[in-house]
Amino acid sequence: MKNLVLILAIGLAFKVSAQQKDSVKVDTIKTQNLMEVVVKSATPLVQVLTDKVLLNIDAMPNAAGTNALELLRLAPGVTVDGQDNIQMSGKKGIQVLLDGRLQNLSAQQIASLLKATDAANIKTIEVIANPSSKYDAAGNAGIINIVFKKSNQYGTNGSVTLGYQQMQNYRQNSAFNMNWKAKNVNVFTNGNYDNSLQFTTVKSDRYLADKTFMQSGVEQQGYKKPGARAGVDYQLNSKNTIGAIVNYNQIWDNFPSNATTLIQSGNQNQILNTVTTANLTENRLNTNLNYQFKDTTGKTLNVEADWLNYKASLTNFVSNTFNNNNSINRFDNDTKTGIN
Repeated sequence: MKNLVLILAIGLAFKVSAQQKDSVKVDTIKTQNLMEVVVKSATPLVQVLTDKVLLNIDAMPNAAGTNALELLRLAPGVTVDGQDNIQMSGKKGIQVLLDGRLQNLSAQQIASLLKATDAANIKTIEVIANPSSKYDAAGNAGIINIVFKKSNQYGTNGSVTLGYQQMQNYRQNSAFNMNWKAKNVNVFTNGNYDNSLQFTTVKSDRYLADKTFMQSGVEQQGYKKPGARAGVDYQLNSKNTIGAIVNYNQIWDNFPSNATTLIQSGNQNQILNTVTTANLTENRLNTNLNYQFKDTTGKTLNVEADWLNYKASLTNFVSNTFNNNNSINRFDNDTKTGIN
């Protein structure tokens, strides 16, 4: 009997010990070494700094196929009216800079230059509402600085952009950007070619005391805008840099129109047919030589020399034909304007 009890006790102890041993779990942690961690952040469309507002073009999804003047319509605090006059906070007479270099052109010439500049070659647009003392005093109304793409990576790199829009008519644009950088030398070039054809239907009715003018017509606008820009920067040492830039732009606009006006006065009707043919050609060639000295405190001294060759030609022909119940009268006006 004692032997049986002893065997049962030993068996029970073995069972309890086995259960306790099975209930123990060993926690293990698996580790894995990461070779590299990359943190990416998207560039905001608009950046507000202490002295200026930046419009980052690469962050703008609808920038493809537009030009610099169309981008300015989207810049904060900048307005462009129907005559392509640029204003900032309601002020006229602002200065436009390309890569920090002042463009000594009229407002109309600046608008033409911006139209011929493709958005694909622009990095940022800087809007400076309150210019500091380092800028010319004539720019107190505001300054817009257009910064072109220029890579800081060593070697050769670039990009090509092609765009085509087909509505009732077409709009085509293409641009390229190339850069080569070595230890002390940076060579860059970019260019664009835009081509478009558009038609606008015009209709208006005017009522006077005894007459009614009912006008309808079609205005056509077709343009071609090739442009190219090339430059080089050479760093003599850590404080001195010299450079040269050549910029060429051409604009060819063809905008004929055809309008018919019905003039009603009592029981008499007159018809005025107006046919207009207009061609505008602009050629702009600009070269720039520059030198920059920068000390260890961040102060800079810039010396620049510019040479500009600008030619424009406008041919405008207007033909008015009056047709009433008794006779037909025709009046022609042919105007040619040139700027050299």
